[in-house]
Amino acid sequence: MKKMIFLCGMLVFLLGINPVHAQTQISVSQDENKIAMEILRYLESHPQAAETLEGIEAWWLSSHRSTSKKQVSVIRSIVERLVKDGKLTPHKVQNGRTYYSIHRPK
Repeated sequence: MKKMIFLCGMLVFLLGINPVHAQTQISVSQDENKIAMEILRYLESHPQAAETLEGIEAWWLSSHRSTSKKQVSVIRSIVERLVKDGKLTPHKVQNGRTYYSIHRPK
């Protein structure tokens, strides 16, 4: 039992992983991947589409969850990853809002 406690403590210290919450952390990552794939599938079907973070949640995602600051921050993180990976392109317009669309090489 002492070895198990020691090993769990080492996981927390070295990797920042809490074994009690590890399953939750994995499922969040899987949920984020599902959302990213849903965004890309939407753009595959609607290649001319461009939308804000709130619009992506409201119109592109099939779950149509109510917009909350937490949900928008999750979508922001996913969209930023897709921009970094070269899948989406951000377009800042005059009113300061940013719209995202499928990346098209020039």
